[in-house]
Amino acid sequence: MSLKGKVAIVTGGNSGIGASIALELAKHGANIVIDYVVHPEATEALEKQILALGDQAIGVAADVSKVDDLQRLVDEAVKALARSTSW
Repeated sequence: MSLKGKVAIVTGGNSGIGASIALELAKHGANIVIDYVVHPEATEALEKQILALGDQAIGVAADVSKVDDLQRLVDEAVKALARSTSW
């Protein structure tokens, strides 16, 4: 399955199951938005792993239980990745 040109937002994406999902999606060609609340250094490390696969990745600190954070997450994802990908 190819996800080339697609964007995936992975909540809780910088550790555990979320990080594994983000990497697996990236291995299939998806560009990844890593949503996280803590540990920005883990997000940066994961971004580097995804970039090494040839995909795009951005980290966004957002608590998806808060409407303003959720809106910012989507806005930043669209701003960073919408031009070269499809949703």
